[in-house]
Amino acid sequence: LFQQVVEIVTEGNTWDAVTLERKTETFLRTYVNVFVPGMGYVITSTGVYLGTFALISAVLTVSGRGYNDLLAAADVFQPLQQFLQTHVDPTWGTIGISLVGLELVSPAILAVTLALTPQTMEKLQSKLNEWGYGEADLDARVAELLGKERKEDSAT
Repeated sequence: LFQQVVEIVTEGNTWDAVTLERKTETFLRTYVNVFVPGMGYVITSTGVYLGTFALISAVLTVSGRGYNDLLAAADVFQPLQQFLQTHVDPTWGTIGISLVGLELVSPAILAVTLALTPQTMEKLQSKLNEWGYGEADLDARVAELLGKERKEDSAT
C-alpha cells in the first residue's frame, strides 16, 4: 500500500489518463482490502479490551478487593505501605491492578478478539457499502478522485 502511494506521488504526474485511472483504482482496491480487516480488528480488540478492563475494575470495586489487598500485602514493607497510603488514590490502585489483570487474561482477550473480528469486518463492510464506499463503489470513487463522470453516467 505504501509503495503504491509512493509510486502515485512520485510518478503519477507522468502517467497518461488511463494509467492514472488504473493505478488509482488498484490503490483504492488495495486500501479497501487492507482497511476493512485492519479496522475490524482494531474495533474488536479495543471493544474487548475496554470491556474486560471495565469488568475487572467493577468486580474489584464492588468486592472491595484490589487496592485494599495491595495495602495489606505491602504491610511487610512499611515504607511502601506508607507511600501507597499517602500518594496513591484507591481508584488509581484499582486501575493498576485491573491493568495487571488484563495482562494475565491477554491470551483470552486475543482469542475472543480473533473470534469476533470476522463479524465486525462484515458489519463494517456492510456500512461502507451502505455509505457508498464499498468495493462495488470503487469505480465511482476513482472517477470522483480524478474529477471525471462515472463510466455508466457518461454512457447514457
